[in-house]
Amino acid sequence: MGLKILFGGIDKRPDSIEKLSLIELKFGLMAMKNLLGEIKKMGWWD
Repeated sequence: MGLKILFGGIDKRPDSIEKLSLIELKFGLMAMKNLLGEIKKMGWWD
């Protein structure tokens, strides 16, 4: 349930969480993957 905390504004509308959570999770994971890729390119990650 950590995503509800991250996307705190949505938490007030429980019915919309079910619809949005999968989309947000997908974009969140893509963003994290891109960020890790950038960090690796900069050489901050071994």
